[in-house]
Amino acid sequence: MRVVTAILQVYEESRLSKRDFCKEIGISTAQLFNWETKDGTKVRDTTVFRVAEAFNKEIKWLNKSHTEVELISKEKKQEWSNPRPMPPQGGYIPVVGLASAGEGYTNFDEYEVGDSDLMVLKPHGLNDENAYGVLVEGDSMSPTLKPRQVVICSPNTTPQTGDIVVAKINGDECVIGEIHFSDTTITLKKHNPNYNDIKTPEVVFAHPVVWVKYR
Repeated sequence: MRVVTAILQVYEESRLSKRDFCKEIGISTAQLFNWETKDGTKVRDTTVFRVAEAFNKEIKWLNKSHTEVELISKEKKQEWSNPRPMPPQGGYIPVVGLASAGEGYTNFDEYEVGDSDLMVLKPHGLNDENAYGVLVEGDSMSPTLKPRQVVICSPNTTPQTGDIVVAKINGDECVIGEIHFSDTTITLKKHNPNYNDIKTPEVVFAHPVVWVKYR
């Protein structure tokens, strides 16, 4: 964004009075008024440096002429560079069976809402009431998924190319793979090169994996 726009954004976020903001960065209130009312106002690099220092921002110039800039919060950048897992949401999700990430398949039926002997905490932000868990068996999706991990599937989410899904291919056969759609074929790709991808003209269902429980 333009330098003036970036500085005015910092001003709005600061919630300081005009006088206090101007004092922080060493300009007059008249100069701030010009930035707010006149297009094309030029700002010196030294002013940008003072804004960054005063409000804990990192400067990212977007062009060589220094007319466009992004002022990034250092606290926000640190937060994203060290992400923390979201807290679990209230309630539990049933783990209804095994899903093979090995040679082939398992035989759990398409899940219907109900109880299960094994439950996991419902993750934050998951609103699908029909969500269910399956336990990964085998290593065909390694290193993405590892044996004995629980994955949560969302039946009410439409799968898109590139999603990892639990899919029923025919009969009682279910498998985990990365789904890809073409005009005539559905491919379930394996992440472990030691296993072959599965190609099929159709699937009974394909439920996207929306969350993985790490041990």
